[in-house]
Amino acid sequence: MEELFIYLLKSAGVLSIFVLIYHFLLRKLTFFKANRFFLLFGIAASILFPFIEITQTVYVEQPQMMSMQPQFEPTMSIVQEMNVDEPVIDSGQLLMMLYTAISLFFLGKMTVELLSLRRLILSGKRRMEDGFVRISLSRKVTPFSFFKYICFHVQDEQDPANDLILKHEQVHAREWHSVDLLITHFYCAVFWINPLAWLLKRQVGENLEFIAD
Repeated sequence: MEELFIYLLKSAGVLSIFVLIYHFLLRKLTFFKANRFFLLFGIAASILFPFIEITQTVYVEQPQMMSMQPQFEPTMSIVQEMNVDEPVIDSGQLLMMLYTAISLFFLGKMTVELLSLRRLILSGKRRMEDGFVRISLSRKVTPFSFFKYICFHVQDEQDPANDLILKHEQVHAREWHSVDLLITHFYCAVFWINPLAWLLKRQVGENLEFIAD
């Protein structure tokens, strides 16, 4: 558990650099595509960099030891072994199990949401248009895209004002923004204890909207 705590601490330190740089320096700039890869690189760095260890070898001259004849004979001491009942699960293992259980909960929630999204897409009427799959849904939903699928409510498609929304969602689909969202959701599920992970997730989503606009 101590190794996990040290890893999470290092990971949070690395991630904080990227989150703070984006928030205070890059967020107001118009290099949105560059910011996208900067944030994704921040995720990869926070996962991999804590495994990198920098070691330095220092040679120390060993002092010469003088041999001395002992004046007294060593005495033998009898040590009684005491049987100590060790707990079956210590506190470190318990915390590890708790951390894993919460991560599995978020991963399970993510899986359920993806399955629900899949059912929603399959329930609509589809047609190919400009290389994308248009999904007409009878259920009232806000227009959204997921990979190559662009979903609209059937009544909203008849509104000419939705042409701008369609172009917006086409950018999301063309640039594969769904990959970024899946990565951030998975990252938050694993590193849920780090509040910067949730802030990064919001920053990624915000930057993707800037790109689509």
